Amino acid sequence: MSEQALRGWQKKLICSLVSYYKDSQHFHLNYDKGEWHLIKSSSPKFIQIVARNHYIEQVDKLPVTDRKALNSMLKLRKQKHSTGGYSTQIRAQDESTSILNSWLFDKKAEGSLIVVPESALIAIGESNSSITLVNNEYYLAQRNQVIYSAARFGLINSPERFANTVGINFDNVSEINSQSCLTERLVCSIFPLLKRSMLHFVQPQGLLAYQAYAKKSAVFSAVVCISYLALSSAYLVVKKEHLQSELDKNQDNINQALLTFSDYEKNHNRVESWQAVMASVPKISPNLLLLDSIRSKAKVNSLQYKGERFVIRGESENAIAVLESLSEFDWVQGPKFDFPVRSYRGKEEFVISYSIPVNTYKTDYQPKPVTEQKGGDHG
Repeated sequence: MSEQALRGWQKKLICSLVSYYKDSQHFHLNYDKGEWHLIKSSSPKFIQIVARNHYIEQVDKLPVTDRKALNSMLKLRKQKHSTGGYSTQIRAQDESTSILNSWLFDKKAEGSLIVVPESALIAIGESNSSITLVNNEYYLAQRNQVIYSAARFGLINSPERFANTVGINFDNVSEINSQSCLTERLVCSIFPLLKRSMLHFVQPQGLLAYQAYAKKSAVFSAVVCISYLALSSAYLVVKKEHLQSELDKNQDNINQALLTFSDYEKNHNRVESWQAVMASVPKISPNLLLLDSIRSKAKVNSLQYKGERFVIRGESENAIAVLESLSEFDWVQGPKFDFPVRSYRGKEEFVISYSIPVNTYKTDYQPKPVTEQKGGDHG
């Protein structure tokens, strides 16, 4: 996995969760302007990488391959080192032998839930035929998944002597010759390693520390939750009061709108009633003026044309006033009650008839004929 393959969210996780312990000092990782940087810190993070000079690395060959027996032996080893940071992992097996890598960490490097040895990360990118010199401090090689490393010191001062010491062959030597290159290599390997074998590097002491922290955090979280609920409740009360106030302000507008709609319904019904009355009457008619004049005085139920006379049937609070309104028009002839006025539930039912001279009707209310203009051809 190359550094370029790291996604943005992975870089953020590394900066948030991973620390590095080297030279008896904790460092946090920071990615800025395309490069990884180490920033001094007073405490480790959730995952801690430990530099090679702060742990003892061993390769052990056990004459057993049975999984149950191996698990029992690994359990006994972990119990032996229960007071310190210790990890072990089965790296290779054949028909009769299991080969383990184990790492015993300095006590000062403890405190994280997951502690990862530097050499295990570097081995992610190693081939089976090479030896790597890391920062001119130690040699590292990987054969059949088994990790070998030793400090470049004393008699082990060349790749050949390192190869003879651990019993391997090699074809080439590579170098990681700067801290920036080493940091980049470690960062690039953290996700592949944890994906394959994270549980092997979980530290019981770190787990206990995080459990204690979780209890304290639970109390803090409870206080935060209660505070949040209290603030939320207060907000909802204020919001409710605000909405109620807005509703009260809009109530007058709503009432006015209802009144307007009610008036519209009344006028709409009145128009429909007039349309029903005028259905059999010519659309250009002086009767429109008559009906408009009595609109405020009476409710007209029908208007008919019988025997040269128009007959209006309707009801009013004062039938005489209706008859007087019709008599005010000069061209209305002989307005009269055809039947006696009947009173019913506070209303007076009436039948009034009248006539309109034909000449007046035609002269005043029919459209005048269009006279043809004499002149040239308009074809």
